Amino acid sequence: MTKTPNILLGLMVILLIIFASAPLISATFYQAPSDANLEILPAKISPQPARPGEDMFVKINVENYGQDPAEDVVIELEENYPFHFKYSNAEHAISKHYTNTTITIPKISAFGSYEAFYYFTVDPMAKTGEYDLSFKILRTKKGGTVGTIRYIKIFIEGTPDLILTDSSMSLINISPGDDFTLKTTVKSVGTGNAKNIRVSLVLDDLPKIIPLEGSNRFIPELDAGESRFVSFNLKLSKDAEPTSYSIPLKLTGIDETGNRSSTHTDAIGFDVHAKAKLSIANIKTEPVIGKANEEMTLTIRIENVGEGDAKSVKATITDIPFPGVKQAFLGKIEADDDSSAVFNLIPDKSGEMAYTFQMSYEDDFGEHNVSEELDLVIESNNNSLKTIVYISTIFVLAVLGGYYYFKQKKET
Repeated sequence: MTKTPNILLGLMVILLIIFASAPLISATFYQAPSDANLEILPAKISPQPARPGEDMFVKINVENYGQDPAEDVVIELEENYPFHFKYSNAEHAISKHYTNTTITIPKISAFGSYEAFYYFTVDPMAKTGEYDLSFKILRTKKGGTVGTIRYIKIFIEGTPDLILTDSSMSLINISPGDDFTLKTTVKSVGTGNAKNIRVSLVLDDLPKIIPLEGSNRFIPELDAGESRFVSFNLKLSKDAEPTSYSIPLKLTGIDETGNRSSTHTDAIGFDVHAKAKLSIANIKTEPVIGKANEEMTLTIRIENVGEGDAKSVKATITDIPFPGVKQAFLGKIEADDDSSAVFNLIPDKSGEMAYTFQMSYEDDFGEHNVSEELDLVIESNNNSLKTIVYISTIFVLAVLGGYYYFKQKKET
């Protein structure tokens, strides 16, 4: 019974000894390589993040982790987009600059290091992202030259810039009282990603344009080069004046860090068109009732009761069988104005005659034609019949007069 506790106690002591001596054991397992072993470590990057179009400073340490010194070490900068090399030096902030991308280090002692300073300009068109700055390490060993490449990660934070493109209206012709849609595309054209983007209609000075579903649109984020379509449903007041309008849009956003903002204002213009509407206001003849074989004038007054101007107005009468001027060119009739079409006719017969009055005109919506069916009354103008009636009347009056004269004389 006493053997088991003693065995357990012995095992615990052995385990404690193993754990206590583990660091010593592991330390004896690692030995630095006898040959030189070179690494490049980033010591400082300023500013961080780097900005497109601005200068950047990079300090590196070339470390020798080997037991032997490294001789004739060459550090070769591989110039990578978007970093444009300006110069380097062996000490920070000294006036002597080296424009060669290759640095030769005569010797780096065992477990020693060497500092190098590089200055760059970041390409103005560099977009937000992480980029590699690469260095090649060349050193001479037995049997030749050995080269290795090391990379330093550098983050670039671009500047957002937002614009509106492909803006249009859903209707080609917009009239007072119409509903229409303003369509546009928000495009991120800067070097940085944008977030918290807001597109706002500025309608303070445009009371006749009414937003039906709000005047703001929100986009959470847009990466550089990305686009997003937005639209606004609008209504034009019925009493809006037919003219040109320009709707301002304000576009705002910030970069991913919230430190830089982008503001852009644009305007989308459109014309408001109005329809013309022609109708007959008055018909007059001179004389009031025309007579066969006598010249007469037919005057038809046309008024524009629409909201737009009528252009190239022409009036014509057809289906009248007698000669005369049956066409009139009136030109332009403005809204709430009128003009008269005058026709000179020579009726060659009497009676009630039906004819067609036609109007053609143009407005902002195209060409239009209007027709009206009208009547014209012409009296007979027979002179021989008038003469007979006249003579007969005189004869009858003379007979009646003689009859009463002789009758009266006889009675006396």
